[in-house]
Amino acid sequence: MIDWNDCLPTKEMQADFERFKELKTTEEKEAFKKEMQDKYNKLPEAQKEAYKKVSESWAKSNSKCLQ
Repeated sequence: MIDWNDCLPTKEMQADFERFKELKTTEEKEAFKKEMQDKYNKLPEAQKEAYKKVSESWAKSNSKCLQ
């Protein structure tokens, strides 16, 4: 079994995932998705680039989590 906390690159992403797991309805999940996209869109460009680099680096080194 995959330990998803090991599969997420930051504590913030781990917390967001834990929150997502508690959502029950499609509406709640869609609202969460919109909230996450809005949160990302509000980041300054430098932080967006840093977020992308962390995510890409993590994805390359954690292929077991993406299967």
